[in-house]
Amino acid sequence: MRFNSYNVRPRYTPGSPAAVDRKTAEQVAREERDAYGHALTGIMGENERERAELLGVEGIAYTLHEQGSGRRFRWVQTDLITGRVTLRMQPSDLERQGYLSFDQLPPWARVALGLGSLRRSDLGRRFWKIDGGTPVEYQAEESKQ
Repeated sequence: MRFNSYNVRPRYTPGSPAAVDRKTAEQVAREERDAYGHALTGIMGENERERAELLGVEGIAYTLHEQGSGRRFRWVQTDLITGRVTLRMQPSDLERQGYLSFDQLPPWARVALGLGSLRRSDLGRRFWKIDGGTPVEYQAEESKQ
């Protein structure tokens, strides 16, 4: 499949989320991978090291295309750094299945997650379901493609 646009969401370098061409996405991926390595060493501070350990590099540079429709609709995400291909539900479908965004979680669940070093922008695309008194994060399905 040929893609005309790639998505980038810089995490360890300055920048804003954007749709870009392949060359730019590959450059962002390289820069982010390098900055991630530096963050893991602790040279950028303890909070950044902890943040890098929690977040990794997946979801920084990727392509998206649609698959299915209705209740079977999924976003197919191909990660340019990890190579992982996943099928992800839309936020509205996740909410219908009882998943909550970080802001919707009760305070005790936010504390239980232990995500203190993360920024609000790190949590925007993550969802949890309360299962037996424990918040469990939504995991996108591995693609069989």
